[in-house]
Amino acid sequence: MALWLKIVAVVSCWLCAHVAFGQRTWYFSSSQGDDRNDGRTPATALRSMQMLQHLVWGGAIRGDTLRRGDTIALLRGDTFRVVYAQAWGPLAYSISLNSRLLTQPGLPVVITAYGSSNAPLPMITGTWRLSDSARAIIVGADGIVKVARPFGSHDSLIPLRIFYRGIPLTPARFPNDTMLILSNVQAQNPSQPDTLILARGQATLPSAVGALAWASVGADYSWGCTKVIRQAGDSLITLSWGWAYPLRGSRFYLEGKKEFIDKPGEWYYDEQTDTLYLFPPELPFEPRQYEIMPIGINQANRNINHLSRALVLSVSYDTLPRFPLQNIVIENIHFSRVVEGVRLAGVKDVTIRNCMFTDCFRGVWNFLAVGLSVVNNKFFDIGCFPVCVYGRTPAGLVGHPGCMTRKVYVEHNTIKRTGIPHRWSWQTASVDSSRFVLETGGIIVGHNIDSVMVRYNVIDSSDQAGIFASNVVEARWDSAYKGTTPFVIEKNLITNFCMHQSDCGAIKLGFYCRNGIVRNNILIKGHNSDKSHHAYIVRPLAIGLYSDVGPHDVVWDGNTVIGTDLGCHNYYGGGPVRNIKIYRNTFYNCRVQGADAVAGEGTEIRGCEVRGNVFFGPMHGTAAVAALDYSRNGRADRFDLVNENLYALPTYAPAYFHWSAEERRDFVYGFGQLRSRTPYEQSPLSRWLEWVQLRAWDTARVKRQLIRNAVLEIEPLPIRPFGGVQMERVANSPLGGPAVMLWYPDTARNHWAGFVMVSGEPFYSTLTAPNEIYRWSLLWASNRRKEYWSVWWPRTIHPNTGDTIIIPYHFALPVRQPYKGDTLRVYYQPRFRQFWTMPHVVMEPGDTVWLSYYNVEEIDPQTVPSFEELFPIFINPSDTVRTVELPRGWVYMTLDSQVVWGRVQVAPWGSRILMRVRYDRTLSEDQEEMPLQRWAVVYPNPVEELLTVLLPERGTVKVVSVDGREVYSSVVEGQAVVPMSGLAAGVYLVHIQYQGGHRETVKVVRLGTTIR
Repeated sequence: MALWLKIVAVVSCWLCAHVAFGQRTWYFSSSQGDDRNDGRTPATALRSMQMLQHLVWGGAIRGDTLRRGDTIALLRGDTFRVVYAQAWGPLAYSISLNSRLLTQPGLPVVITAYGSSNAPLPMITGTWRLSDSARAIIVGADGIVKVARPFGSHDSLIPLRIFYRGIPLTPARFPNDTMLILSNVQAQNPSQPDTLILARGQATLPSAVGALAWASVGADYSWGCTKVIRQAGDSLITLSWGWAYPLRGSRFYLEGKKEFIDKPGEWYYDEQTDTLYLFPPELPFEPRQYEIMPIGINQANRNINHLSRALVLSVSYDTLPRFPLQNIVIENIHFSRVVEGVRLAGVKDVTIRNCMFTDCFRGVWNFLAVGLSVVNNKFFDIGCFPVCVYGRTPAGLVGHPGCMTRKVYVEHNTIKRTGIPHRWSWQTASVDSSRFVLETGGIIVGHNIDSVMVRYNVIDSSDQAGIFASNVVEARWDSAYKGTTPFVIEKNLITNFCMHQSDCGAIKLGFYCRNGIVRNNILIKGHNSDKSHHAYIVRPLAIGLYSDVGPHDVVWDGNTVIGTDLGCHNYYGGGPVRNIKIYRNTFYNCRVQGADAVAGEGTEIRGCEVRGNVFFGPMHGTAAVAALDYSRNGRADRFDLVNENLYALPTYAPAYFHWSAEERRDFVYGFGQLRSRTPYEQSPLSRWLEWVQLRAWDTARVKRQLIRNAVLEIEPLPIRPFGGVQMERVANSPLGGPAVMLWYPDTARNHWAGFVMVSGEPFYSTLTAPNEIYRWSLLWASNRRKEYWSVWWPRTIHPNTGDTIIIPYHFALPVRQPYKGDTLRVYYQPRFRQFWTMPHVVMEPGDTVWLSYYNVEEIDPQTVPSFEELFPIFINPSDTVRTVELPRGWVYMTLDSQVVWGRVQVAPWGSRILMRVRYDRTLSEDQEEMPLQRWAVVYPNPVEELLTVLLPERGTVKVVSVDGREVYSSVVEGQAVVPMSGLAAGVYLVHIQYQGGHRETVKVVRLGTTIR
């Protein structure tokens, strides 16, 4: 009896709590519900969004109202349309949660799903069904469907997108998308005609007056549009493009004319007659399969009136109110085909989890929040930003703590395809002057934020940035900032970024950003195609780590950047570049260069460091590290410290490059120079991996021989000296036989000197195929005072416009022992057609170079191992150590000169680079990572105390300092342990003479005891 009384008491207390705090479920089903029901059970579910809005705003249903702790449940598999959300007044196109109940403390109100777990998530959408709204539908003889007054009485609406079976259709475009600019005025008056466009290769040009003219524009922005106002033959005159205008080589297309419809799946809306024209993707035409996403236009000022939003939690856009919307959980909901999925402004403790967002312009759009979690959601095909987390900076309140967004967690989300599949831009719905597509990306955080955590997100295929972060757009923000750390961006995996827009990076920090932390992210494959066709320099770059507009106090730490144009780019953008720390990153196969800082007119580079990074790959641009000083302030704005880096550049690109506006160029090519330049690379920890070369390309199959001359006996010679360099033929050279000798007298003091391959050579006229690979070979030897020098490939030519495109590809040649012959081989794939390719080899006073065996070949790309195959990099986007199985029999070398086969381990959120060395059939799959005694192995390198030398056969080991002083010598059988602790820090050469006659030399670095 006592036990029974206790149970009754507990149940009674639970019922009291249940009544007091709600904890009830309200069921909604668009397919099975009825608004006459009470909504209290699945069998008595409510039906419409009007009733949901009624309930949220405090309306009673059968005498009951929504209470704290209640759950709103939507049936899986159902579709709920927010365009029908309001039963009175103008259509709201959203469900507003701005009720007094939800601003009060209490248990969370949960919006979730119910029903079979095998059914799809319940979908909230912002579309009309064509069958629900069209007045008349006529199928024309030409197959075009004419929909008269598709919005009925709501004639201020225009379609932003049209969907067929959930798939977005394409606005009608003029068939030729290769329109070229003929001239431009660069007018500042928007009403002044600006651009004359020529459409080549078209016999007729349909009427384009009134159509939108899209173009990839300059000034680093990607796409703009304006209206065509006049037409003369095949030339078009448009409204002004304004400050960002098209350039020669810009890509154009026209959009928005009924006459342009010629492909299934295209559509056009005539706003004047309120008529929609469709070319059905399939027949028969079924209106129920088509949906329209509308936007509202104010007819008076032609501005956007309203946009469709699924859920709106918005009470304040300036400061966090005393009673914000709070304790709300949104989970297991599918937001599809709405302009915004969830909008928040002035909220506290809101969670959005396990939801899906598809075909939206924005996913989650926050303006002011404390305690917001966006966790474990999926965002697919988002037009702008899937997740946007903003604070506020209203006038007069900059830095006000009440305007700050704090304690936000954006974690474990999957984001795929932002801005790519179809054009998104409601600004262009009614263009009266030039408009530009907004910058897009995966996640954006900024404008007065503190403790925003962006972690563990997977972002794939972004038009522009993967993650964009800033603080505010005002330079004075930092003097009033009340937070500590604006954001932490760490442990994100971003792939395929900067695909179609310029001025972007996988992670971009902008607008006077400071104090944010960016660490341990993995960024793979940034490729920008939008500006690569331009005939002028507009930086068509895809960047891994990017800071812009007066960046300062930024730390890039421990990130892996693979396959971008630039690894880490720090651009002034109108302000100084200060205190940028580039620490412990891995830059792998970055096409142009590894890391740089750029100072503009009146700005500076100060306090910036590049320390402990790995620069691995071709880097055919300026250098692995570059300081570009355009400041004209009379001083050299360089990196304060470039130290402890590892350079593994198979194309012999320079390691460090400084350029100033006064035309001062400062190349640092090799290890010796790096150490000699104070304060650059003072530590022996800085090292150049000379064993990394592309020798595997030497076995490639030759498709055709372009030029071959063993001893350069052709006349005229394909080589021309410049800048004081002398040249003559010599019968007996150090190369063994006749050769050409070039020398630069000590007395010469030209700033720019060397030799160049002349432009009249047939080599240049034959390299016209844009998709082939060529090998240019030259046998050379040198006696030089420095370790490396550069080779330049300056220009290409645009295939359509004929304009020159300047692409400064630089290489650097290694200097071996004096007059030891080596073959320089450069492999490259021409971009468009080659023009004045002319490799420039730079020399300095006192240099002597011998040349012979000139060879140019077109090789079979299928027989060339890929860079990733020769030098694989393994990533580990997880918190645990990853063990990677290597191909059976292949032997690799690590960056610390250890021999590896079988398997390797990769640190959490890190990467590991290997070099493929040889194939050995005797190796089994189960062997662990360890040194392999098959040929000479010298490790560790760098060394502090004991250096181990493993020999495959008997030989003599000598250790010599760089000035020729012998410090160790011994005959070795198998293994030698060389004591190095008593030697000074610096570079030493390990000479190995085998009993069979073979010789090897290995360069090692002895670390000082004070350097750690």
